[in-house]
Amino acid sequence: MCIFTHFAAGALAGGLTGNVYLGAAAGFASHAVLDVIPHYDHPDWRLELGGGVLSLILLLLMPFASWPAVIGGIFGMVPDLENLFQKLGKMRRDQFIYPTHTGLLPHGRTLGPKSIVWQFAIFACCYILLGLFAPGQAAAATVDGQPLMAKPVVRVLQTSAERTVLRVDFPVDIYPADWQAVDVGHVHWALPLFVDDTDPTPEAVPTTLPPRMRLSLAVPTRRNVTWSTRDIQWWKEPATGQSASDLVRFSAPVVSRSVPLTGTELALAVAGGVLRGVTVEVNHPATGPQREHLQLATEVSGKAASLGAGWDHWRENTPSGVLNPVLFQSLAMGSRQAALVAATTKAQVPDLFSLTNNWVKMN
Repeated sequence: MCIFTHFAAGALAGGLTGNVYLGAAAGFASHAVLDVIPHYDHPDWRLELGGGVLSLILLLLMPFASWPAVIGGIFGMVPDLENLFQKLGKMRRDQFIYPTHTGLLPHGRTLGPKSIVWQFAIFACCYILLGLFAPGQAAAATVDGQPLMAKPVVRVLQTSAERTVLRVDFPVDIYPADWQAVDVGHVHWALPLFVDDTDPTPEAVPTTLPPRMRLSLAVPTRRNVTWSTRDIQWWKEPATGQSASDLVRFSAPVVSRSVPLTGTELALAVAGGVLRGVTVEVNHPATGPQREHLQLATEVSGKAASLGAGWDHWRENTPSGVLNPVLFQSLAMGSRQAALVAATTKAQVPDLFSLTNNWVKMN
């Protein structure tokens, strides 16, 4: 069989397993199944290899592509590396090890070039069956036509002592037929739902709301930060207008390991709308002791870097989830240096007896 046919059969076998390791084994075994069928092998290895690459690219462009399918397709082609190496003069026939190549399993008789039409038909059928029965498609039936959200993707576009710019995108694993007909309460989220239990009355029932994503930033100030949103995109448009405070909320900075940290909550759904992505610009100009800490960190960084292994003496473990660890390290380093300077100054107590020569002796 041609390489592209082996890839399609391996992709089908691997994709149906839903497991990368089982997919590799299934793809490898599928090569033997096709080899025992009478077929035509194209003599030009360049066209063969090109057909395999194009088959891989086509699969990656398909909505039902999965890692098991990709791995299965690749392992479906792997045995024919023996034929490629033989054509390149790198391997002898008696060195083959794959069962259908050694004769351990019967190899199908050779057909003429016209039979390649059947291979194209097999290729198309494998892709169609993979699209119909792939595990990803089966999962779509379990969500009753409602969207299945993937985990959010957070990127730090810009960071400095004065400003941090974040981009948060909310990808989708399974799309609905019509976003505007989607009920937000039926969306399947990758993050846990937010439970609002702030009502102090005893008979109040906690309200379950769409998830809120929590992020942390190191900031060089104890004052409240300011922020703005831009490039807001929606999977489903909200029913009413919304403000930046509806989407993003920042808490007052709290000190953790001598560094102020501010937390934020980003709502994934607002006023019936489902968020697709947003860019958040956070302004946090340095104030108070943190301004001094950044200056001290700049002075110390050169000395610490020259210490080589001693550089770790100035490092502080960055808390998990902090999106700008470089600023956190600078503030921690400056804070440590400020404490060292303060301790040294405090130790230098002046000699009070040397302040004057006017003494009175008392019995």
